[in-house]
Amino acid sequence: MHSHSSKPFNPDIAKVFYRAGYIESWGRGIQKICDACKTLGSDEPEYIVHGGDIMLKFNALQRVVSNRI
Repeated sequence: MHSHSSKPFNPDIAKVFYRAGYIESWGRGIQKICDACKTLGSDEPEYIVHGGDIMLKFNALQRVVSNRI
């Protein structure tokens, strides 16, 4: 994980979510996702960047997959 800029795609919508309490600070989302994955014992997600879009690919935890069978 390296440092990166934090620039919302739509600042107006981002401000609404911030004021509503859904966003606690700018630029911590990716790090929080990685920390949550580590806490659960999961691999960090794979980041796929297409132009201005970003997708995250999560692998299912094996213990969760085993419980569904």
